[in-house]
Amino acid sequence: MVCVIMVVAIGCAAFAVDTGNAWAAKRQLRTATDAAALAAAAVYSANGNGCGGTDDSTLTANDSAASVTSCSPVGQSGTTPGRVTVTAERTIDFAFAQIFGISGGDVGSSTTARWGNADGAWGLRPMALCLYANPDLEAWMNLPNGPTADSGTIRILYNKDHPDACGTGAPGNWGMLDFNGGENSNAETKQWVSDGYPEVVPLSPPSIPGDTGSFNPSIDTELGGLVGDSFALPIFDNVTGTGSNATFDIVAFVWVKLIDYRVNGSESDRYLDLQFQAREVIQGTCCSTSGGQDTGVRAVRICATDPGHDEACVSEDGS
Repeated sequence: MVCVIMVVAIGCAAFAVDTGNAWAAKRQLRTATDAAALAAAAVYSANGNGCGGTDDSTLTANDSAASVTSCSPVGQSGTTPGRVTVTAERTIDFAFAQIFGISGGDVGSSTTARWGNADGAWGLRPMALCLYANPDLEAWMNLPNGPTADSGTIRILYNKDHPDACGTGAPGNWGMLDFNGGENSNAETKQWVSDGYPEVVPLSPPSIPGDTGSFNPSIDTELGGLVGDSFALPIFDNVTGTGSNATFDIVAFVWVKLIDYRVNGSESDRYLDLQFQAREVIQGTCCSTSGGQDTGVRAVRICATDPGHDEACVSEDGS
């Protein structure tokens, strides 16, 4: 009886311990393929080759015992939409199961990530830009095909006339947005300038209220902390209303580096000096195929894990 019970006990231990180790290894491998797929998609979205080494290095950085068995993209680099599937495996050694002649086994994981135009973004600063505010900006955006390289420094005059090129003007608004429709507190605006808006701002619905707070010295310290940094800004192509009733129609996002700014002196002379950057991946949601302007900004997301689930990654047109 003791011998029989010991065999059963060892068998249970083999199942519990070795299966538990296999499950833990599978979870670690899943994290690694998730990271590798997202990294590869980000490279593809910027017209690079995500399966040219990014997948391997990212995978092993997250699980040193794993190796990529396949990396398969669908779609051309930088196009919308596209997707890439990274599949990997690792070998695990069993402890108790070796008593029964089972030394170990392999676990595998597969993750598919999409890339494409961002249809939502978070971390946005509230200084929205009119699509037609500056001829140099229009030339850089190269619509409808999108930008091909980073711009030089472009000065956007950020004053009460700034929204005029995108509508009939919005008296009482400069282009500053009120993301949450609140009471337009100055403290809130300063926080968004410094740290970005903490929630997703979608392209649909695109209309966002204007903030009647102006582009003034109250945000000087916050803007000063952003000089030399890169971040996302919303782009609008239409504005209606006045004062607290003004709304801005958001059609895209751009990735910019703040070079210089002016928030004091005559309001007509205030500006943002920006370098607009192409082929950047922002924190946000994707992947829109229509309804927005292509400014070169991309987002990536996981759309499937493990084989057989990648139908979630396929759009209605089969891409």
